[in-house]
Amino acid sequence: MSREHLNDAINKLYEWSNIWQLQIAVDKCFVCSIHPGNQRSNDNSHNYVLNTHVLEQVDVVRDLGVHVDCSPKFDRHISLIVHRAMTRARLIISAK
Repeated sequence: MSREHLNDAINKLYEWSNIWQLQIAVDKCFVCSIHPGNQRSNDNSHNYVLNTHVLEQVDVVRDLGVHVDCSPKFDRHISLIVHRAMTRARLIISAK
């Protein structure tokens, strides 16, 4: 799928959401390009636009509590969960 087709699809989704009175929180929308392994695209020359809002390109995005990065791995998400659990465990131990 070309970038132009993808941007057209994004705008059709936006139009559909307006017809059905379903607001999209445009300020919470990002572009996170998924790449195999540790490969990352260096081509940030194309901007995706939702309505008139240029979508920010990010390496990591949090969606429904899950951190997703541009490689199809969950290392960062798992590390954050472990860090939070260790922090809570320290609070419990220090409270005794």
